Amino acid sequence: GVEPAAIVLALGAAAIATIAAVRRGSGLTTAQATIARLETEIAGHAVVDADRSADDRTLHDTLDAGVIRVDPDLRIGDANSRAHDLLGHPLGALADRSVMEAFLDPAVERLALDALEAGSATGEIRSAGPDGPALAIRARRAPSGDVWLVMDDVSEVRRLQRIRTEVIDNL
Repeated sequence: GVEPAAIVLALGAAAIATIAAVRRGSGLTTAQATIARLETEIAGHAVVDADRSADDRTLHDTLDAGVIRVDPDLRIGDANSRAHDLLGHPLGALADRSVMEAFLDPAVERLALDALEAGSATGEIRSAGPDGPALAIRARRAPSGDVWLVMDDVSEVRRLQRIRTEVIDNL
């Protein structure tokens, strides 16, 4: 594939060549052919990007982990279906919400800020109050400047740890 920057540069060069050809009255067909070829490549690049986006969404929706992309202003861009389930929101309801609105917990906002600053952060919260699921959250800064929040439900692990502790204490 052709890189988008190369396509833009080539379009610029083709536009300059077209202007020069029009002024000279010759070579217009070659410049138009070049522009048409580059427009076709751009359209093909957009289709590839759409396919990659659909592939990414499919991948994210097959994960057992909740995955949320947060922009540097701490607003949610994307969230997979598992993230919606873990946070008790209907599918699609997390888009454009702030991290605080989605989680109702300042600890998650702090994790996202720490990841923006340091590159990564981890923590654990109880979603939806003390009876909600225990969520282990890993926050990682992406090369784009966004932050990925990856959540795992660790409720069963925590329950088994409590039982183990109780058994040991009763020995």
